[in-house]
Amino acid sequence: MQSLLRWYYYSDLSRALCYFIADLLTKKDQDLSRPESYLMSQVAVTDYLNYLRVRWGLIGKRYSDYKLLHRLENEIYYRYTEFTEDLENWLDFWLVKWRQRVKLVFTDEELERATAEIHAVTENVVSRLRSELELVKERLLPHLIRVLEICFTNVILDGLVRTELRTLLDEFGSEDEVVEFVRRRKRKFFRRLVEKVRRLPQVREPLVILRVDTRILCAESTPEVLT
Repeated sequence: MQSLLRWYYYSDLSRALCYFIADLLTKKDQDLSRPESYLMSQVAVTDYLNYLRVRWGLIGKRYSDYKLLHRLENEIYYRYTEFTEDLENWLDFWLVKWRQRVKLVFTDEELERATAEIHAVTENVVSRLRSELELVKERLLPHLIRVLEICFTNVILDGLVRTELRTLLDEFGSEDEVVEFVRRRKRKFFRRLVEKVRRLPQVREPLVILRVDTRILCAESTPEVLT
């Protein structure tokens, strides 16, 4: 029996995809340990599901999560060979983007230097605009996929939004004014973010800083991560 279907009998679909992708990653890069490949596969599953949401036209649709799951199950059961070939081709390019866009750091100090400032400055605004920003990021996802940024999609979207909010804070000098701008000028705010996405192919440095616990290199299991 095909390995993806076999795993699906014993776990939910996302976890089955994790195991399947981890196996593929290990075959594609034999230097990866099993914990490393499983850690990467958790990120890849989130990115792949985001990619499918865009590819299958589910962004902004009612019951999109249910429709995604239903179609994914049909693809696996009725088009297994074609589906796994498509997934493997997607994963080849995802690996290229991982190597291009992800910078690994191994201490909290390195991570704090890279990310702490922008999160601290924007956190209050983000908390006040949480529902609005989630909708913005969903609408921005197709634009991100269109410029072939398919790795750590949720993290990149969050970073783009926070960077733009930091710019607005510098422009307005007040959290209240930024919140009002985002709520009253939604289209302008969205257009500014779309322009940032369009410029991403010109950016050569990493877009994601990932703190890695060196213990995973020799661990028998890997903790779950959210992206």
